[in-house]
Amino acid sequence: MRGCPLRAFLRALAGLMRAGGTDFAAAQWGTPDWSGLPHPSEAAMQIGVETSKAVDQRRVFVVDEDEITRAALQFMLHDEIEAHELATLEEAFEKGGDWLKPDVLMLGVSFIAARGPGIVAEINAAFPGVRILIVCSKAEEAIAVEGLKAGAHGAVVKPLTLEAVRKKVDTILGRGGAAPLIQLGMLG
Repeated sequence: MRGCPLRAFLRALAGLMRAGGTDFAAAQWGTPDWSGLPHPSEAAMQIGVETSKAVDQRRVFVVDEDEITRAALQFMLHDEIEAHELATLEEAFEKGGDWLKPDVLMLGVSFIAARGPGIVAEINAAFPGVRILIVCSKAEEAIAVEGLKAGAHGAVVKPLTLEAVRKKVDTILGRGGAAPLIQLGMLG
């Protein structure tokens, strides 16, 4: 699914947002006049983004076999936190092997289903101190509960929303915007 149109669109949109859309605007309508606008360092990065969170130097690895879920989570988080999307745990272990260690690892429940809940201990051994959030649907809650019993720190239940994902990550990092870490119906 490397040629997924949604993924290409999300990457192009993120690139335009980072570049301020100047290349596109210049190509279509000439060079824009930015003289009356504040310097980007003086203004909020985007509507709804707290600048203090954006410069917090925290890192999230989004590890999920589903390319669309990975891209959506990375897109939801990228303007407030350094987010990396990875298709396998092996990619995560390789990327985080030296200096690029994650503070949070969002783990697709399919890894627990395939490898068993012991995968949580393997992640904790590779990344001491990492906080693990399991990403699952309502139908997969029983598997997520096994991961939580094995030491994962919380779960994010689909459907994913921008506010819910950001609040969950903020909570697990100990930042403002607290949300309950576990919202699984099977635990209630």
